[in-house]
Amino acid sequence: MVSSASKAIAQAILFYIVWFLVVYWMRDGQLEIYAIGLQIFFILIFLKKFEIRFLFFSIILGSIIDSMPVALGLISFPSTKFYLGVYPSWMALMWGVFATTFSLSLAWLHNKKVLQVLFGSIGGSLSLYAAYGIGALDFPSGITAAILFCSIEWGILVPILFSMHRRLQ
Repeated sequence: MVSSASKAIAQAILFYIVWFLVVYWMRDGQLEIYAIGLQIFFILIFLKKFEIRFLFFSIILGSIIDSMPVALGLISFPSTKFYLGVYPSWMALMWGVFATTFSLSLAWLHNKKVLQVLFGSIGGSLSLYAAYGIGALDFPSGITAAILFCSIEWGILVPILFSMHRRLQ
C-alpha cells in the first residue's frame, strides 16, 4: 500500500511537470490546445468528487483576481490565442490544477495562515518569474511592479482558497 506522504510527493512532482510543460508549450503558443488538454487530464486524475465546487471556485476566483495585473498592463501573454475576457484560458485552468493539490500535496498548509501567506507570496512570484524566464508571459511595465503586485495578490488569495477548501469539505 502506498503511503499518503508518497502520494503527496508524487502529486507535487506531477504538478510541477504539468506546470513546466504548460508554460514551456505556451512560450510560442503553438501547443496551446495540448497545454489545455494536459491540464484537464491532471485535474481529472487528482480531483476528488467532493472538490468539484472548490475546483470551480478556485478557477473563477483565481481568474478574476489574477486578471487584475493583466488588465493593468503589468502582465501580458503574447503567444496566447484563447482568452476568457482579458485572461488566458490556460491560466484559468492552471488554477484548477492548483486546486487539486489542496487535499494532498498542500494538506500540510491547512491551519497555518502565516505559511499560506508566505507560500502564496513567494511561490506565486517565483512561478511568475519562471514563466517569464521560459517566455510564456511578459512584463510590459517592468518586472518589479508585476512581481510585487502578484506577490501581494497571491499572499491574500492563497489563504482565502485554503479557507474555502476547508468549508467545502
